[in-house]
Amino acid sequence: MVTRGRGGGEQPDQFLTQPLEPEALPTLELKDLLAFARNPVKHFFQRRLQVYFLDHSIVNQDEEPFQLDGLEGYQLKQRLLLAALNGESLSKLLARVEAAGELPYGLAGQLQTRKLVHDCQEMAQKMEAYYSGHPARRECRLTLELEDGSETELTGWLDDYHENRLLRYRPAHSKGRDMVSLWLEHLVSMAHDNHHDSWFFGLNGRHGFKMFSATKARGHLQDWLNLYRRGSVNRCHCLRTLPGNG
Repeated sequence: MVTRGRGGGEQPDQFLTQPLEPEALPTLELKDLLAFARNPVKHFFQRRLQVYFLDHSIVNQDEEPFQLDGLEGYQLKQRLLLAALNGESLSKLLARVEAAGELPYGLAGQLQTRKLVHDCQEMAQKMEAYYSGHPARRECRLTLELEDGSETELTGWLDDYHENRLLRYRPAHSKGRDMVSLWLEHLVSMAHDNHHDSWFFGLNGRHGFKMFSATKARGHLQDWLNLYRRGSVNRCHCLRTLPGNG
C-alpha cells in the first residue's frame, strides 16, 4: 500500500512500525546464533517474519564468486585444498575434473587452473602444522542467564577440532563474518573450560584468538544472547554494535 505525501507524491507505508513480541528462548541452537551473527537482518526476516529473499542482490552469497563457474568453481577450490592438505596428487584430481568437462579449455583456462593449484598448495603448506587428517567433534551445552533473569540453554556441536584446537578455513580471502563465526565458536569452547587457541586460514593469511577463562567467555556469550533476543524483537537492534571480541 502507498500513501499520499505532502508534495503530492506517493510514499510506501512504513514497514513493521512496532517491535514484535519477545521470543521465548528456553533453548537456542548454536547454528541459529551463528546465523544471526553472520547476517542479523537476514536472520530476523527469516526466523521472525518467515520472509526468504531469493534475489542475490539482496542476500549476499556466503562464498566468494569464482571466475571459472561460480559455486562450482568454489567447490573445485575446496576439493583442491583438501587434496593438498591430505597429501593427494592435485594433477590426478585435475585430470579427473578435466575429463568430466568441468574445466575451461584453452590458454585462459590453463592459466586460471595453474593459479588455483598454486594458491591451494601455498595455503595447505601454511596450515600443515595445524591440520590433522582426523578432526574431532564436541558437543555444546551451556545454560546462560539473560538480562531479564530467564535462562537459555545453548546447544549444538563444534566440528573440526584439529590437534585439540578449533580450525576453520576456506580457499578465499577471509571476511568479517568468518571471524565473527570463529569468535563465537571460540567463546563456546572456552566456556566449556577447554584450553586452546582457535584459528581461521584464508588466502590472505592466518587469523585467530587466544585462550582465556571460562568465566570471561560466558560473560561474552551472555552479551551475545541478549543481543540475539533484542534483535529478534526489532530489526533496528540488528544494526547496532555487536558485542566486542576483546
